[in-house]
Amino acid sequence: DFWMLGEVVHGDYRSWANERMLDSVTNYECYKGLWSSLNDKNYFEIAYALNRQFGQGGLYRGLLLYSFADNHDVDRVSSSLKEARHLYPLYLLLFAMPGIPSIYYGSEVGVLGKKRPDTDRDLRPALDSSSLWETAPHRDLLPSIERFAAIRSSSEALKTGSYQELLVRSEQFAFLRRSGGESLVVILNAD
Repeated sequence: DFWMLGEVVHGDYRSWANERMLDSVTNYECYKGLWSSLNDKNYFEIAYALNRQFGQGGLYRGLLLYSFADNHDVDRVSSSLKEARHLYPLYLLLFAMPGIPSIYYGSEVGVLGKKRPDTDRDLRPALDSSSLWETAPHRDLLPSIERFAAIRSSSEALKTGSYQELLVRSEQFAFLRRSGGESLVVILNAD
């Protein structure tokens, strides 16, 4: 008994994540939109991807894709965002959108790292847990992520519920998650 994840960059995620193959696959389609929607003041980007995947008639309704803001192959999200304050709506969205949220080690405190032409070592630094807290760029991010995780953990609507877009503007985004008798409205304001 184990859970199997596949790293899939493009293609039809259903061909890999199904009863015969994998439990889930990486949701690269939403990965970029999580941070670039904030950088470009364009929530329409991530809203389009979420609606396409999980909205009415969505391609992946009911499929729990592995959602992430960064990983071992891409720049750390703290290095990708133009404004550090956008880490909070980004992680709120990651924990509220359909799928399985994932935090890459160190990102919960804003560890920086960019891929360079000759190496990607900065994406996977050795972290000293005894001093990480003192040197962390965004120590106050961890309590927020813990709060988002606790809310998600206690909500069937956030874990497995349906998705319905309610409002999309350049810097505002709202959607409904519903499961059984529970309904939650998620409202993001990046302004």
